[in-house]
Amino acid sequence: MKQKIFWLPVMSAVVASAITFSGCTKSSSNSQSPGASQAKADKLAKDGKHVESAIEYARIGELLMMPEGFQYADQMFAKALAEDPNNAKANIYKSITEPMMTAKGFIPKVERLITSEDDQQGLERLRQNINALNMPELSQFSQGMVQGDKPFESYYDVQRFAREKLLPAILKSVDYLNHVDASQPIQMNFTPTRALLDPVRNQTSYYSYSSNCNQDPTTGWNCTQYTDQGSYSDPKLPNVYHIDQHDLKIMKMSMMAIADQIRLSTAFAFKDIEFAIRRLKALDQVRRDAGSDGLTAQDVVGVIRHYNRLFTLETDNQLSEIAKSTSQVLKNGIELANLKSTICDGTDRTADNSLIRPICIEASMVDSLQIGLDLLAGPKEVTIGNDEDGNINIVMDVNAILNHPPKDLKDLLPTTFDANGNPMSYPDATMGGLFPNGDIVNKLKLVGATDRVQTATDATNSSLQSVKGHL
Repeated sequence: MKQKIFWLPVMSAVVASAITFSGCTKSSSNSQSPGASQAKADKLAKDGKHVESAIEYARIGELLMMPEGFQYADQMFAKALAEDPNNAKANIYKSITEPMMTAKGFIPKVERLITSEDDQQGLERLRQNINALNMPELSQFSQGMVQGDKPFESYYDVQRFAREKLLPAILKSVDYLNHVDASQPIQMNFTPTRALLDPVRNQTSYYSYSSNCNQDPTTGWNCTQYTDQGSYSDPKLPNVYHIDQHDLKIMKMSMMAIADQIRLSTAFAFKDIEFAIRRLKALDQVRRDAGSDGLTAQDVVGVIRHYNRLFTLETDNQLSEIAKSTSQVLKNGIELANLKSTICDGTDRTADNSLIRPICIEASMVDSLQIGLDLLAGPKEVTIGNDEDGNINIVMDVNAILNHPPKDLKDLLPTTFDANGNPMSYPDATMGGLFPNGDIVNKLKLVGATDRVQTATDATNSSLQSVKGHL
């Protein structure tokens, strides 16, 4: 019953982005210093030459895109967009720095909520790693809260932060990218690769992460992670790269997917969940001390029902936005797949004319993208497993749960239990309309999920994982 703070890895990734995406690009011999460039930009703005001043401000921000400087870079990009809202370079960089700025002071904000020893050690390692960089501005950014901010006291505080600050920042990022005309490749005088160089600029470190997931009828979704890291010498790295319309589409898709994840994570309140977790942990220990197997479904449901505010629908939820947003992401993916010969198999997408290369969406992935679109279009029959007689299918209506979500998820929990604490009946067999035929529990039993389906929420989660796999 360990509750993870979903915001912590997001903020860690933001700081990592600040370190890995940012890099000093002062190597260009004909570049002016940021101070001289700003004086020039200010004069152009005063003279009403808005397009020219925006170009200067954007270039200053680009020079400041380094771990200790991205806060100031963000200010320059804002100045550029105030002069010219369509400045491509400023819009692209602002889409990156905008969500970064919401992370200010994230370490002291979350540390009160971290109770497990592993998470505490992880946070301390992050703090030490940042301090070891010897970058005062970055240390202050991560460990000094904005005046008026307070540490998070509950998981609900984290939810509200994500909903009220992080989500708007991500949506702004999408809007910035929508202002970019990438019909012709846009030159950026900075390369992410250089950000990984050591201080003497003679070696590049690299780190890669990937995962492979598959669905097993018995154990559900299983994922294997792969990592690789090392270094190589390459003193002749370029200090320019280009963004074209395909790169831009991938960037927007990524931002939209993050926004939908936040929408989903903040739709139902986590009010008092920390108290429920403590009670469940204590009850689990009591059960085990008495020689039983620990918590039963009846135990979990009983504790959850005790907290009236837990898992209630937020009035400002954006569940209805998910279908529209996700549909666009899926359509974009199919469009990119149709261009496979150009953006995956083609040889003219190089480091000099594209940010992301290659972009390869294989035929098997297209099938999953299409299934996702079908699910969002209306009721759809999907396969959730198989038995000796063949596939076991179930009808799902994703829009029902997104457009007309239950006011309280506790209303979906089982109401009667057998002598062993296993659920016997549910108030709504359709789980809020997600499974309109009302056969989800029986179907999951057929695929060997009897032991795992202990509560209605477990059943719903298993099926939503299936949807996630398709989407």
